[in-house]
Amino acid sequence: METKTCTKCKVAKVKKEFSVSDLSNSLPFIVCKECKRQKRKETNYTQPTNGLLYVIVNKAWPGWCKVGLTTKTDVEQRLLSYQIGSPFRDYECVFSVHVSDVYNKEYKVHKLLEEVGTRNMEWFLVDVDLAVETIKYVKENFS
Repeated sequence: METKTCTKCKVAKVKKEFSVSDLSNSLPFIVCKECKRQKRKETNYTQPTNGLLYVIVNKAWPGWCKVGLTTKTDVEQRLLSYQIGSPFRDYECVFSVHVSDVYNKEYKVHKLLEEVGTRNMEWFLVDVDLAVETIKYVKENFS
């Protein structure tokens, strides 16, 4: 089985332990998924940034919703980046809200949702209403 070596931890790992985008890029370094997760945990957002938290769905994947953030002023700009990859242009933003400290709030929302549903990156197999209510809860209860 072919392996690659993570530039950060210097451990040889099988391909599935790296993101597909990392393996396909032409950069001279690649970082394994575990090191990326660790970096996200260690990241301390000392400069709170305003932004939007949103929920996006696509009828092609019933039950799944993407919970993400954008620092753009309009979620439609973010949605356009998904529409490019869909021949049917069928991604739909079902909820968005302006929040302060958007990065930390998104992190809290993701942690809460992964306790009750299946997670694949920023996509969650949870009820859309639950995703929306979780965002509202975090916005109101975490400063």
